[in-house]
Amino acid sequence: MVAANGCSSEPDGGGNEGGVMLPGQTPGQTPGQTPGQTPGQTPGQTPGQTPADDPVMPGDQPAEAGTGGTPMDGMDDMTPPGDDGMMTQIPTSCQAPQPNAAPGNTCPGTPPPALTLTEIASGLVGPTYVAQAPGDPTRLYILEQQGRIKVVKDGVLSPTPVADLSGGTVSAAEILPGNYSENGLLGMVFDPQFETTGRLWLSFTKPGLQYSVTEYTMSDPDTLDMSSAKELLNFPQYAFAIGDATNHVGSMLAFGPDGCMYISRGDGGGEYDRQNSGQDTSDDLCSILRIDVDTYPTPAPGNHDGHVWNYGFRNPWRFSFDSETGDLYIGDVGQDVGSGFEEIMVEPRGVVGRNYGWSVMEGSSVCSGVCDGMTPPALEYGTSQTANSVIGGYVYRGSNIPGLVGRYIWADWSERQIKTFVYAGDQGGQAMICDEYDTGITASQKIRSFGEGIDGEIYVVTAGAPGGNFDSAGNAEPGTLYRIDPM
Repeated sequence: MVAANGCSSEPDGGGNEGGVMLPGQTPGQTPGQTPGQTPGQTPGQTPGQTPADDPVMPGDQPAEAGTGGTPMDGMDDMTPPGDDGMMTQIPTSCQAPQPNAAPGNTCPGTPPPALTLTEIASGLVGPTYVAQAPGDPTRLYILEQQGRIKVVKDGVLSPTPVADLSGGTVSAAEILPGNYSENGLLGMVFDPQFETTGRLWLSFTKPGLQYSVTEYTMSDPDTLDMSSAKELLNFPQYAFAIGDATNHVGSMLAFGPDGCMYISRGDGGGEYDRQNSGQDTSDDLCSILRIDVDTYPTPAPGNHDGHVWNYGFRNPWRFSFDSETGDLYIGDVGQDVGSGFEEIMVEPRGVVGRNYGWSVMEGSSVCSGVCDGMTPPALEYGTSQTANSVIGGYVYRGSNIPGLVGRYIWADWSERQIKTFVYAGDQGGQAMICDEYDTGITASQKIRSFGEGIDGEIYVVTAGAPGGNFDSAGNAEPGTLYRIDPM
């Protein structure tokens, strides 16, 4: 694993054509290379040193994704967070952003404690996310890609869905061999004042290549009131009518420490930012949006441009806020195997307008134009056959694992290893990380998403066979929900 520390002037190397959490497409070929650099060659290799260019099936050619890591140089200069940098509670309305005086966390200098995965529910069909409603520690809500919401109550999975949006509201291909769509029911967030309002929002793709964020109410915790549906926003997924790509949707929803809703949007699909949206803030693509749910479409106060908070992403499938400091962690999926980079960005609470480079810059060393002013990732690793879609997670703030507090937990869809690092604040606009450790946990299935309970405990959603999306008979394996627990 490589911690990023800058941007050079090497040409763009592209990245993983497979989608963020549901990759199923053949890796593409990298466009421009440096003179003497073999096509598909990873930046930093000497001319003539070439990784495998041809697509191979997982397991045909093992590739090491990189583990461990060393603390960043200059960590001694970092200021540890103080009380004035800590979050209290999410306000009841969208407010102007308030930056942290001292972002980040203290580097413990030790590895995390021994961990294990505790199974909570199995037999899930294409699960994509898990969430918990404020004020209700007894239930976990699990999204299934085709449009169903399942509930686990007191540790038991109910056979009756809380809601079923699969009858035309949600557009999602069935999980069948050779057809692993990235569309469907993808995101969920509860109103921070849910106990009073009963409001929640779902993000999903609709028929006709539309992306929707829709509000619902829930007066009965086991039933979603379908008649309460009120569409908050609706975007064309492919703004310039490119109809032969159906991926890079983004779709994460979360409330920030300012009481505003944040929404991630990918580049609309295909390879190499075909709609040229990465550096264009006039559309919703390649961005994390920030909106006031009560006044939209009026832009929220303090945004960079309209509804855009920050931009330059390829496919930010999962992001999260540290529930204590309010710092923002973003996992952005890379382009081609052998030359692309998976990235995790970290930005201090309230820092607006950062440009993370796509598609001019990927990683800290691949630049196909002018990269001045662009922000490199906090952490990056080369896209390979075995590690090719980063899955952003959460900073642990629970009480069951004291030695994990303040560490960011993340994984890669294909690699399936759960890893950690600590964000120690910014230095000259660059996120600095330390204590980068593998937990020793390798999930038996591909990791689709993480989730955070209201108590700060972390959940893991998996689905698909470890060597691919399907088992040896070509059947999609049922998904599973786990909780990360101490060994």
